[in-house]
Amino acid sequence: MTLKELGIIIEKDLEFSFNNNKCVHCYFPGVEVEEGGCFSSPDGKGKYLAQAKKDYASQLAGQTIVLNAMSENRRIFNIPTTLKG
Repeated sequence: MTLKELGIIIEKDLEFSFNNNKCVHCYFPGVEVEEGGCFSSPDGKGKYLAQAKKDYASQLAGQTIVLNAMSENRRIFNIPTTLKG
């Protein structure tokens, strides 16, 4: 599975931005990783978009992600360990 395919499944577009150091950040908005009852919002980082996507995929691979964690419309997905950027 790729990030593009994951985006289709979870109905989110991968967003990206640049910081002052010209580093690329990418993430799915509203997606959080569940870690022992706590939530974190990871983002991929890299000098190029491909690097940021690879970094983000490695952070999500094998994790449980939650969309709209604090709402009644909460959705949970288990991400395969084979996720690729």
